[in-house]
Amino acid sequence: MEPEDYEQDFREGVLGRINPETGGLEFYYPDPNAPTPQEPVYQPPLSDQVKVLQEKIQQTDIENKLALMELYQLITGE
Repeated sequence: MEPEDYEQDFREGVLGRINPETGGLEFYYPDPNAPTPQEPVYQPPLSDQVKVLQEKIQQTDIENKLALMELYQLITGE
């Protein structure tokens, strides 16, 4: 892990713990609009969650393109 890997997570969240099952960092991201402090909910770094979602979007995009190609082939007989 490099110091800049979770720079934004450390800037916007609070490191809460290291998950004993995964060994990964878990953060609490306080709501700046909440009138009173909330009970912390620890979760994996948002930067990791974004990466996972980007990968899923990319995979879904590929699957959709393949499905469109198959549909086109069925319609046109090519």
